[in-house]
Amino acid sequence: MERQVLACPVCGAPYRKVVPSDAAQVRCSYCGATINVPASADRCPNHPDVLATALCNDCYNGFCRDCLTPYEVGGSNEIGVLQLCGNCLSRRYLERATRTILAGLLAVLMGVFVMFFSPIFGLLFIGVFAVPIILYGVYRSRRFPHGESSIPTDYAVARGEMRSRTAHETYQAMLTEFIKSFGMAHGTMLLENRIKAYMEDGLSREEAIIQFAEDEGY
Repeated sequence: MERQVLACPVCGAPYRKVVPSDAAQVRCSYCGATINVPASADRCPNHPDVLATALCNDCYNGFCRDCLTPYEVGGSNEIGVLQLCGNCLSRRYLERATRTILAGLLAVLMGVFVMFFSPIFGLLFIGVFAVPIILYGVYRSRRFPHGESSIPTDYAVARGEMRSRTAHETYQAMLTEFIKSFGMAHGTMLLENRIKAYMEDGLSREEAIIQFAEDEGY
């Protein structure tokens, strides 16, 4: 069965906040439009008192936004971010650790082969290069995140770096992304509406910008 994320019927933006299970309507944080909550909407499996308004990018099951964790994929030139549930996040980290261990075992085999020609160099290769790779893989397999509230180290660092930026720099970075996605006029309006929605909760403009950037992973 196809699952759908709760989205605004006007601007199409996904609704990213927690939706109580008894809510009939919510307001779009981007454009302010009213979003009707379907009576048959799924509930978050980890929090039955709220609705599942987001999908895990791996298993495509519905969860509330708090149960998904950003996970970076891709190379140095192009990095994407997936939103993963606790189980899929753990599986991804375990796969990374397993690949590291396999690389270490392959290095051991190479070292054994080298020993036929130079025993000393082969032993050094295994001890200095191969064994540390295996130990690092084992370490990673025991340290990967568990549960829906876990946050990868690289994402935590990114959040810390974002907090160190000024509100103005953060705003300009977000505005650039909004303009790319929605155009100059519409993108600026959507960003301003979102910031105003945070300010209605009692935050200053600077605090609202930083909080919005954190919530959206900028």
